[in-house]
Amino acid sequence: MPAADPTTTLPWWLSASARRLWQVLLVLLVLAVAWLALSPAPPPQADTGWDKANHALAFAVLAAMAELALWPQPARRRLNVAALLAYGALIEVVQSRLPARSGEWSDLAADAVGIAIGLLLAAPLLRRAPAPVRRPSP
Repeated sequence: MPAADPTTTLPWWLSASARRLWQVLLVLLVLAVAWLALSPAPPPQADTGWDKANHALAFAVLAAMAELALWPQPARRRLNVAALLAYGALIEVVQSRLPARSGEWSDLAADAVGIAIGLLLAAPLLRRAPAPVRRPSP
């Protein structure tokens, strides 16, 4: 295995300590989104005024945070996207069973738009990083 290039430095947001911070923030954001989505009356300060924008914003932040939290494993991107979509679908199913809420599949579409936006927002941050080293398969 070749030695690491000492001239290659990672931006601070991709350092190991920052990645741990992103991972903790990702878990907290998942919990916050669940609370906002499932509580009977979320605080008005957390409302953009349009339900679909709420979904897109929440999932854009989740997707961008997942990209930072799980870097340098770009192969996991598909898994991350699938997990976020499954999370959005789970929220809609649970909301459909709550008296004060309603589940809408159009919300899942807004989640998907938000995920795409989050990936686009995270891309420039990850582009500054050196490409991960791939090990040959045996």
